[in-house]
Amino acid sequence: MARFDYDKDYGRGIPAAIEKDEKQRSSMQHLAITTRWMFVALAIFLVSSTGLAQEDPTTTSLARVKNGKAPADLEELRALQAKIKELTDEILTSTVAVQVGRANGSGVIVSEDGYVLTAAHVAGAPHRSALVFLSDGRIKRGITLGMNQELDAGLIKITEPGDWSHAELGDSSNIKPGQWCLATGHPGGYDRDRLPVLRWGRILKAEKSALLTDCTLVGGDSGGPLFDLDGKVIGIHSRIGKNLTINVHVPVDPFRDSWTRLAKGEVWGLLGPPQRGWLGVTEDSTTDEARIARVVEGSPADLAGLRSGDVILRVGENEVKSFNDLQNEIGRLLPEDEIVIQIRRDGEIEQISVKLGSRPRRRT
Repeated sequence: MARFDYDKDYGRGIPAAIEKDEKQRSSMQHLAITTRWMFVALAIFLVSSTGLAQEDPTTTSLARVKNGKAPADLEELRALQAKIKELTDEILTSTVAVQVGRANGSGVIVSEDGYVLTAAHVAGAPHRSALVFLSDGRIKRGITLGMNQELDAGLIKITEPGDWSHAELGDSSNIKPGQWCLATGHPGGYDRDRLPVLRWGRILKAEKSALLTDCTLVGGDSGGPLFDLDGKVIGIHSRIGKNLTINVHVPVDPFRDSWTRLAKGEVWGLLGPPQRGWLGVTEDSTTDEARIARVVEGSPADLAGLRSGDVILRVGENEVKSFNDLQNEIGRLLPEDEIVIQIRRDGEIEQISVKLGSRPRRRT
């Protein structure tokens, strides 16, 4: 099966910052709001989507709706509403907020001994201290473990003793477009006066590497769980689309398939665009050679002893005739790569070893 390309098909996910949802003081208040709007939305959908509703008017079972069909009548609508109400307390209890350093996101407890699924970009790196905020307001300490950065899959372990309420892992291999799903998380960040927020929607696209849904997500939801109508975790929120109702989730199967590596704290894959090596020199535009005009203080070039006026002749085995050649050669390498650079300094040829770094982020 071809790998799902979110950037190609739907545009690069962007972070979102919006106002926090109105505070909800109890699960019953939250559930009332959710189900009231669910009822209105589905009623409108039934009127406008007569083709779907009339597909099998004699069948009035929840099983038909769970398979992705629109409710055919009021009985099925009420059955769907009742099912979501039945699942609400259970799935909210297993949903947590996560804080790692300055990063905030969501997660879901999936084992009695406190393993938490989240997004790799929320966890950041292995073996970092984490805080896990439970739905009842308790705060527990944890540690980040492994991550598949290519898929944005991460794992955290609560390190304090306890038996933790948890969700069951589902099967993402059989998910079909049109199936109903439930998304929970902490939009806008953790709020001690508000339970995790429940939203619902449908699967738009299902691939081995990504699920696409129309469940509304915002900043703070990253790492939270996506459930099926059996209350099982089928995905983890990863990226927010340009349209808040087109969002990407990591399927749960890759978590299960790589559980041993995640639990050991392994890291693999790349998160987002690949990082490029950085040397830390600027061009002398008065010549066609790769002559250095300035060496950035504290850069890999500075630490290796490169100086203003040095002319770079080779990077590794590759000849460099211009500053553009130099940029291309460094751009093919990664941070932490160690290379030998040949230079001409005061008429003498020298070899200098350099360990490349990452380009510093611009301050805002």
